[in-house]
Amino acid sequence: MAEFSVDPQRQKAAEESNKAYKEASEIAATQLFPTHPIRLGFALNYSVYFYEIMNDPDEACRLAQTAFDDAISRLEHLSEESYKDSTLIMQLLRDNLTLWTSDPERDVLLICWFSYCHGYIHLGSHCLSSLTIIYSKT
Repeated sequence: MAEFSVDPQRQKAAEESNKAYKEASEIAATQLFPTHPIRLGFALNYSVYFYEIMNDPDEACRLAQTAFDDAISRLEHLSEESYKDSTLIMQLLRDNLTLWTSDPERDVLLICWFSYCHGYIHLGSHCLSSLTIIYSKT
């Protein structure tokens, strides 16, 4: 609803969506391993919600990076039957982070290497992994 509604219905739908996402986030965090495909898929959807609906790339990046890092740190707990789904969703999280942290308007080359590190560097309205190499022509 929040994607295609117009104000004020859009705002109401976005708020209701956020409330539902918050509740689901609490359940996922307490009942599913960080590597579980449902938890990863939820994090992917919630991060896209922040990026596209709420226009909050910092929160979208924080959420996607945290889900990715938490899953990476628990890969040894990944079951064989979940491996393919989980790693595919992790790749999508990483792809979104790469897309969201590039800024062609600033003519900046960003080479992102996502790691176990939980620190972030902020560049404008975009969050970056702390192991990001930044090169600017200006």
